[in-house]
Amino acid sequence: MEKISIIIPTYNSSQTIGQLLTSIETIKECEIIVVDDKSQASEYEKLKEICFDYPNVILLQNSSGQKGAGVCRNIGILQATGEWLLFADSDDYFVSDAVRVLNQYRNDDTSDIIYFKPTSIDITTGELATRHTNYAKLVTDYLAELDLFHENRLRCFFEVPWSKLIRRGFVIDNNINFDETIVANDILFSAKVGVLASKISAINQVIYCVTASNRSLTATDDFERKLIRYEAFLRRVRFLMDHLSEDSFKAIGYSKLQLFYGGLKIASFKVVSDYISQANLSSLKLLPRASWVVNRISSRVVLDPRQRRLRKIEKKRSSLKK
Repeated sequence: MEKISIIIPTYNSSQTIGQLLTSIETIKECEIIVVDDKSQASEYEKLKEICFDYPNVILLQNSSGQKGAGVCRNIGILQATGEWLLFADSDDYFVSDAVRVLNQYRNDDTSDIIYFKPTSIDITTGELATRHTNYAKLVTDYLAELDLFHENRLRCFFEVPWSKLIRRGFVIDNNINFDETIVANDILFSAKVGVLASKISAINQVIYCVTASNRSLTATDDFERKLIRYEAFLRRVRFLMDHLSEDSFKAIGYSKLQLFYGGLKIASFKVVSDYISQANLSSLKLLPRASWVVNRISSRVVLDPRQRRLRKIEKKRSSLKK
């Protein structure tokens, strides 16, 4: 059995995946599982040529009826044989010191998860980006304090799958899978592995670099994707409420009401309002004051950007007349 199974979902990524594969090809006792998500035929042919140059790469195709990184990651989990799972995105890469760090810590036999600090880069400017900052801070704060408050925040809010080793047996035993949605498929997965892990560790070293661009999914969300993200956020809220005590909620520094309102940071106000109008959220019993929240949001007037501009113009005209 291999020590580490690295799982990479990919779609039309022949221009970037070579850098990723090169950055991890020397990790000892490692299998690399690349799952193609129905790329264009020409792109898939290029991908096959690239993967052929790496003897430890297993190339699979998503032959299911659904698309998305979550589907591909689930396929990879089923194929994996390694003791540890390590996830990566095809346009990211591991830093130069990652091989040494991973070879050092892969023999940990007590932790279910080992968190590492990520970094990020703007591929347009080549400068440091900000996609990693929240997750790096979770690791740094936990290591600085080593208390329940920061441990629970790390467990609950390190909501991306990359930059952490996850014990495969733990994932299988707890039947943890990725949501099979086009976006936000990793939020609930990360909450589940974080909360259900018996023991976690964190290492104050960087192993993974996330790339940032204006074309990133998180930068180009349309209405439908924002709705999917909001629903994923609600699923995480439900899971945390089912598995954490009131004291643990307090330990992560959030009230239940604040957790609910956090969804508004993910989706636009219009997304939240339209979703609530189609679903009786109060029946979900997410929060003690859910009915109040629903009524408050539903009663608020929602304007699109054009309407807002017109309203500002009208107000300005009125003030000039006075």
